[in-house]
Amino acid sequence: MFGTAGFGGSEEYFNKILKAVQKDLHSSNTVIGSFMCQGKMPMSVRQRYENMKKQPLHLPNLNAMIENFDKALSHPDADDLERLKQAVK
Repeated sequence: MFGTAGFGGSEEYFNKILKAVQKDLHSSNTVIGSFMCQGKMPMSVRQRYENMKKQPLHLPNLNAMIENFDKALSHPDADDLERLKQAVK
């Protein structure tokens, strides 16, 4: 199984998603490995964050969310794909 999520950096978060997906797989499937990494998001997400910043009362971690968005733009990258290969060996 391979997946991406916009929110990166948390193996705990990735594992939670992978477990939920695996639980819903048909029993005829055999999972030989799983890997999840950060993945890019649509530009509309960043635009939504920027619009939220214009509000007088906005989330205190909004700048961190924008930084995470920008970091995610290059994922999955070559390192992610190599880690995927290692996960399914």
